[in-house]
Amino acid sequence: MSTTGIAATALVFLESIDPDDSIWDDGGIEQFVEEVHALATQKRLARERFAIRRAIAGLRAEVDSLAVSDVEVELLALEGADLSNMDPSSVVPRIQALTTAIAAYRQDERTASDASTSTISERKTIYEPTSSLFPRPKQVSTGTQKTVGTISRQTHNSTPVTRAMWTVAYFLARYGKRVGGGPASAPTELGDITWKDAFHLFYASFNDGRNAHRFRKRLENCRDSYDRYVDSGRRGWDAKLTATATAVLNEWQNRPREELWEYVKQFVTR
Repeated sequence: MSTTGIAATALVFLESIDPDDSIWDDGGIEQFVEEVHALATQKRLARERFAIRRAIAGLRAEVDSLAVSDVEVELLALEGADLSNMDPSSVVPRIQALTTAIAAYRQDERTASDASTSTISERKTIYEPTSSLFPRPKQVSTGTQKTVGTISRQTHNSTPVTRAMWTVAYFLARYGKRVGGGPASAPTELGDITWKDAFHLFYASFNDGRNAHRFRKRLENCRDSYDRYVDSGRRGWDAKLTATATAVLNEWQNRPREELWEYVKQFVTR
């Protein structure tokens, strides 16, 4: 219903009240107007908070994609924030700033000869830190970080994805099992298992000090980077491949499945 329609409905209701009704004498109409205003404010805030949660969910997808290039974006505090006790107008500008920083990084990524040489820290002048509104949880650091607000590139054990791991990711993307029109499941060579279990088969070979969850997201994002080059049934990431990922694609895209599996299976640990 439009705002005009709501106002018209309220006016019709008021006009329907008899002038002799006692409601006009005891402040009932004023109370009614105040309650309508309060309810309208509550509904507007609920709508804005819903939009904020949806925007945060969209940012999470972008953050997971950036993790492929070892760009760390801290969203846990934002995702865990109690929006019910916060003014949406104080949150939206910070989400917009973070979105702008990510978009700027993406632009650099597309124009750079090697995406791994581009950092979000180059965009610090346009990024408004969210730390004042969403304090970052205290963490025990095992190395140095380049940080801009809540965006950082890890330098302690967050090494670039190796050529071997990119090759595994390409195998997973290209040879997933398709059934019907849905997205592919894990390749048959790995057995009848979920993607979560499939990723874990490579944990011992490529975890690089990450816990199981972070490793799984990293390998999953690497796999998804190849989706637009293969028939996987997934949307994948619309981002430029790194130089190493491109080299793997060029090396294996015209070679037989058996040969690729022969190489990949050495990294499987059951």
